[in-house]
Amino acid sequence: MQSSIVIAAHNEGRRLSWTLAACLDGIAELDYEIVVVDDASADGSVQAAAALFPQIRVVRNPVRAGVSAAKGRGAQEARGDVIVFLDGHTKPTPGSIERLVHVVERLGRDAVVTPQVVALDEADWELDRSRVGNGYFLDLLTLDCGWRDLSELRPVRDSGLQLYESPALIGCAFAVDRRLYARVRGFDPHMLSWGVEDLDFALKTWLLGHRILHDPQAVIGHRFRDSFDDYDVAPDHVLHNQIRTAYKNYGHTAAADWMEACRARNDESLDEHPEGLWARAWQLFGEHRGSAEQERGYLHARRVHDEIWYARRFGLEWPRLAGAGFGAAIALAGSPGPSHGPSGGPSPSPSPCSVTGITPKTVMLPVGVHQEFTAQGSNLGNVAWSTSPAGNPATGKGATFTTQWAASSSPQVTAKCGNTSATANVTVVAVSPVLTPTDNFAGRSRTRFGVGEVVKLSFTASPAATAAQLGGLRWFISSGDGTLTGTAANDGTGTYTAPATAGSTTLQLKTVAGPAPGTVVAFSTITIVAPTDAHMTQAPGTGIAHVTNTYSVGAMLSIFLRPTDVSFINVWFGEGTVNAVATGYLAGLNGTPHPPTPGVSVPCLGGNTATGSKVNGTDEASIGLHAPFLTAPFSVGDFLWDIPWNYGLTQATATTNFTTGPQHFTADAVGTATVTKKDAGPFSRAAGAPTTGF
Repeated sequence: MQSSIVIAAHNEGRRLSWTLAACLDGIAELDYEIVVVDDASADGSVQAAAALFPQIRVVRNPVRAGVSAAKGRGAQEARGDVIVFLDGHTKPTPGSIERLVHVVERLGRDAVVTPQVVALDEADWELDRSRVGNGYFLDLLTLDCGWRDLSELRPVRDSGLQLYESPALIGCAFAVDRRLYARVRGFDPHMLSWGVEDLDFALKTWLLGHRILHDPQAVIGHRFRDSFDDYDVAPDHVLHNQIRTAYKNYGHTAAADWMEACRARNDESLDEHPEGLWARAWQLFGEHRGSAEQERGYLHARRVHDEIWYARRFGLEWPRLAGAGFGAAIALAGSPGPSHGPSGGPSPSPSPCSVTGITPKTVMLPVGVHQEFTAQGSNLGNVAWSTSPAGNPATGKGATFTTQWAASSSPQVTAKCGNTSATANVTVVAVSPVLTPTDNFAGRSRTRFGVGEVVKLSFTASPAATAAQLGGLRWFISSGDGTLTGTAANDGTGTYTAPATAGSTTLQLKTVAGPAPGTVVAFSTITIVAPTDAHMTQAPGTGIAHVTNTYSVGAMLSIFLRPTDVSFINVWFGEGTVNAVATGYLAGLNGTPHPPTPGVSVPCLGGNTATGSKVNGTDEASIGLHAPFLTAPFSVGDFLWDIPWNYGLTQATATTNFTTGPQHFTADAVGTATVTKKDAGPFSRAAGAPTTGF
């Protein structure tokens, strides 16, 4: 299985069902499962969600284990190669989960990938684009965390993707390969109730030599809140989790310094524990210290970096080499709150929004292709986008903007924020398919083609553009039969050969690269036509043959296949075998097989709207021209061959019947011979007429 979506839930109410609906609606092509860990919910939310979405798999904790343990159990139950962790109050935008999974795969499964997180307005469960979170930071001294603007993150170009290093992550949404998850020991099952488990996971990831990379193209909404409204979080539990994080991840000197500073800033008392907050948290830590010791040993034996490297990497004041002292300590709140929304946290006030440019600045793209534009500058969350002429959508907001146009035009895209703005110039090209049959006779159809016909494929562009300028164009058969050749150059040309059977075929011209690879920019649905009938005439320049004083007649005929608006130039025509039905004067020929020797199929020539596609050569329809001759006494007689007419794309396969060519001879009492075949004739000769040839 490609991926597992793991959701730990405790008393989420209707938000859990909204989250699941967004997951299911937003995934188009992904082999996945959804695992919901019910962490002893008491509000019936998980049961209600399971009734609405029976395809999810529910794992239940009989007693509440806490966020870290619940997520860890979900990871243990997951079957997918990539695990996507989500909170039970999130809204993935369409395609974002697939994007996270695919980015993990493209990075060789050796990095944790985080999305852009946007605050959800619970009133309408819509994303509030004015509050956007990108990278997440972690202060090693205080274990405070918060959001960073995209411009503050270190850009990384990897596997063709524009990503950003994130110092930490928020546990509400991220993706990780299950083997990497195991290597960093996953979520700590001994963390209590809520908090710090995601920071611990992030720190382990970096120190063991892996990366956390942020992908702003994946967007997931998250419900932020000012206080807990579905469960209580004890401050001693949060402090306990911080102690475990520092103890497991820091070296001895840094851990000792951290403990001293943390104890000094957390000396307040608790109503339930008069010994105080620090003493209570330390007591809780001692209850599971053995597991912390064990994980510390595992991590330190394998880590590639230490906390000093981390501080330098992400610009922290602490820890530094011995003697550098502490940075400023920020006291842990006596009653901790949940994750800060993107607009909150200890980050410095954002600088004024400033747009300095747009990428790309100039671009050429086909009609209907989605193009993403990215604003350059700082604090770009509130950038307002506009298009002229209007695209679809015409406007947008945020650091990036994706739109398209439905007709050829030369629009401008403008990004504006405050008193700053930038403009990008776009050329939108209308691409039309061009289908040119090799047998391109006057008046023929351009949407109907004979079986086996060869059609040259190309395109026109308005305004003029090459396939390379549009990202490369390639023809595909999206439905129906036939074969394509000569498309590998991605220059918008190729050759289509129709199949041997009638039907409908759709040919699509798609982009190969550019902003939206695989987009259909032009298509043509064509009808493949087999021969349905034929027409016969006397061959030009030929006469009617006869042997004097005998019953005899013969004509040389031409055959034309129909319908006439297509070409059967690659079709072979043949006549099948049938036994004659003869009576009267001709009764002695009854049962004579046609042909008297094995038939030979012949190819067809080019099409003609007046006559149809001519069968190469002529067909002799004759009787009595060769010994033994039919002589007096004469009487009335009749002879009929109802000959099957067949076609195929090779001489050997001309066996598909499409009509018959009746060949009919009659005799009267004085020996007059008459012949008709299909719609040619009648041709007659009296017995006493002079001998003539063809």
